[in-house]
Amino acid sequence: MNSTAIPDQILVAAFMEQIPDHVYFKDRDSRFVAVSHSLARSFGCSVEAVIGKTDADFFDSADAHAFRERELQIMRSGEPIIDHVTRHTWPNGRETWSLNIAAAIRNAAGDVIGVFGTNKDITEKKLLEKALLANQHLAAMTTQAEAMATAARVANEAKSAFLANMSHEIRTPMNGVVGMAELLLDTPLSDSQRELAITIVHSAHALLVLINDILDFSKIEAGKLELEHAEFDLRELLDEVMRLIHVQARHKALAMRLHVDSTVPRRVSGDAARLRQALLNLCGNAVKFTARGEVALNVGALTRCSQGGVTVSFDVRDTGIGIPANRLEALFQPFSQVDVSTTRRFGGTGLGLSIVRRLAELMGGRVSVESREGVGSNFRFEVTLRAPSKEQTAAETSPGVRPADSGDAQIGHRVPRHVRGQRADRAERRILLVEDNPVNQKVALFVLQKLGYRADVVQDGQEAVSAWQRRDYELILMDCEMPVMDGYEATRQIRAQEQGARHIPIIALTAHAIRGAESACLAAGMDAYLTKPLIRDKLEACLTHFLVSDVGRDLEPS
Repeated sequence: MNSTAIPDQILVAAFMEQIPDHVYFKDRDSRFVAVSHSLARSFGCSVEAVIGKTDADFFDSADAHAFRERELQIMRSGEPIIDHVTRHTWPNGRETWSLNIAAAIRNAAGDVIGVFGTNKDITEKKLLEKALLANQHLAAMTTQAEAMATAARVANEAKSAFLANMSHEIRTPMNGVVGMAELLLDTPLSDSQRELAITIVHSAHALLVLINDILDFSKIEAGKLELEHAEFDLRELLDEVMRLIHVQARHKALAMRLHVDSTVPRRVSGDAARLRQALLNLCGNAVKFTARGEVALNVGALTRCSQGGVTVSFDVRDTGIGIPANRLEALFQPFSQVDVSTTRRFGGTGLGLSIVRRLAELMGGRVSVESREGVGSNFRFEVTLRAPSKEQTAAETSPGVRPADSGDAQIGHRVPRHVRGQRADRAERRILLVEDNPVNQKVALFVLQKLGYRADVVQDGQEAVSAWQRRDYELILMDCEMPVMDGYEATRQIRAQEQGARHIPIIALTAHAIRGAESACLAAGMDAYLTKPLIRDKLEACLTHFLVSDVGRDLEPS
């Protein structure tokens, strides 16, 4: 077989022209004596333009120095460098990664006269490795984040459970303190004894406000505070706030003023309880920090939107001590107070204004303050409420500036006066009280007695089910947490055994005041929900609703 010999020069030229990898030959001074076309293209010039140049003509000094040191090492040792990975930054700014092989060039006598090498582009592989590492890192971070989120959720649930338990444990004895003190006020007392009893009641209610603030702040921080959306009479709410604040202001001889602009709708939809809470906090602070002068609540409608919403502003202005300019920014931060010294004159936890700010944000509004030290302050609370297209304005009953009505406000549902007088048949009503705490038993029985009712008492849910089976009761007042059998299970058993028979109203009496407690009671089959300490008017309204059908249909349980 004949074959045509191809000269070595042509073979090398073809190889250097076609190979995609970078190939180079250098002399002992690291000058290029031959390069592949692919390497010349990466340098951005022709093969001829590369010959005689060094790496320093194409790379930065640090890279060129590193390449030269590596070549000197090869020429000194005679040992090749295989599979060395290098990052290159080319003259056009492009960055690549290459897998390098470099070895010494020897003459016929065996002397080293230069180096040659190849660079295989592995940039795509390196980018894939980098992406894989990034994905692995992201996966690890995601796993860590999920673990942290789980730990945070568990901690949050533990905190919520702790606060709920503490609320229950504190409210249970507080029910006894408040209940007994209020019952004591209904007995013949000397002036000094009455003053002591009133102090007990006021102190107990102050402690309950503190407990509620801590619970509210915890729910807001956990994102578990949900707003109600129901229609209510804004003017009645404002009058109730002013009646409550008037009691505090009267002791300091402060004038209380309420002005409602004619553009403010009377009936609106929103969370009346949370709006009342925010206004009581702002007005209460105004009274607390004002020694003389007045506290005014000015209400106006700022804007209306096509969807029926209205932005209402509530400005609480006082002539009190004012706030230093350097304390305004931190005023709405949790646990922040204007006076933090050990000699401060005013108490408080520093949670109230923080809760007000969060409530404003939840209601689509904001809270702001303007103040001059020694002159007074103006707190503005803005919220978005929904109003019907045609409505009576909140100012229609008595427009303009007016003092707040005096007298004690009734918290909860108001019972019509003609209902309060109907006590003749109350003693005949068959009521079962289910309560394991002896003090709470006494409080509930005394309150029921004051309202004209009597009740049988059992100490746990199991006894309640047995008593209901033995006697035809008309209503059950059911504690929720008890030994042997709790109120939830007792209610479920009673509902299961009714089987179409007369439905007996079951009213939950619980020291749990957190959101979710009411839904848990209703889910078990209870009809209404009352929190401890037991408020007499709320209990009376609830009993009236379920036991006096002819006047109770328009009332709803708490």
